[in-house]
Amino acid sequence: MPDQSTQTYVSRLNHLYDIIHGKEIVLDETIAPPEAVVLARSLRKIRGEAKQKILLKGLLPKIVQAVWTRINVNSHYEDVCEIVYAAETIVNRMEQNEEKSLKATIAGISSHEDEQDVELQRQKNKLTKLEKQLADLNIEQRP
Repeated sequence: MPDQSTQTYVSRLNHLYDIIHGKEIVLDETIAPPEAVVLARSLRKIRGEAKQKILLKGLLPKIVQAVWTRINVNSHYEDVCEIVYAAETIVNRMEQNEEKSLKATIAGISSHEDEQDVELQRQKNKLTKLEKQLADLNIEQRP
């Protein structure tokens, strides 16, 4: 959702994935048989790749753009999650800066318009004064 943080999204994704596919089996690699360790690592990799695809498809487009520039081909799911959190922060800061810049521009334009209004009023007053002086001169028309 546009108003949802990426951390909330990742948490929901992990929870739903665990509901659908079951919790990840965690082995104590020091006592587990080598075949079980290899299988667990393989399953963890497959699981991570699937969640990574889902994660990237569900992100807001502006965050995805920032993420794609920072991940590499061999990034693990956890690494991508950290990159997503950082990208969200970067995007939010950029939007805040754009908003501040826009507000500053609007304030500058408003100030300039006020200055123009004052100058226009000053010139109108001067013109009115000159018209009165011209009328007071009573210039005679020559034949």
